Amino acid sequence: MSFHGWRALCARLGLLASLAGSPLALAAPTSSAAEPAARPAPMVLLTRAQALANAGKPAEAAATLERAIRIEPRNPWLWHRLAVLRLQEGQHSLAVELAKKSNVLARGNRRLVAGNWLLIGKARAGLRDAEGAARARARARGYLRRGGP
Repeated sequence: MSFHGWRALCARLGLLASLAGSPLALAAPTSSAAEPAARPAPMVLLTRAQALANAGKPAEAAATLERAIRIEPRNPWLWHRLAVLRLQEGQHSLAVELAKKSNVLARGNRRLVAGNWLLIGKARAGLRDAEGAARARARARGYLRRGGP
């Protein structure tokens, strides 16, 4: 997929790529039937983690996200954000596992699942697994087109 094709797919998903080097960040979650409203404490921690990450404090951001996950372990958005952070840190294998965990919890949220597959594709590319990266991107496109792989 070309760079412009990648950007178009990210835009379609509501994904934002920061010019400051953030490879992938999902827009803030909104409530829907497939996505129950989060408790306030984890959302406050999520906002704090994002601010810490933007301030160049990834270790503190990760600790904050991990605290939010201890409070609300079944929130797929928290797992996704931690996967994004680990990808930014170059921890590609861990990012893949965290994104997969988010997918298990996402239950029908096609946008989040597709975003996780895009993240997995980036992580696989970072692991020099071109075939795995291509498969992950194809799965992301599948979730956009027809709601599943």
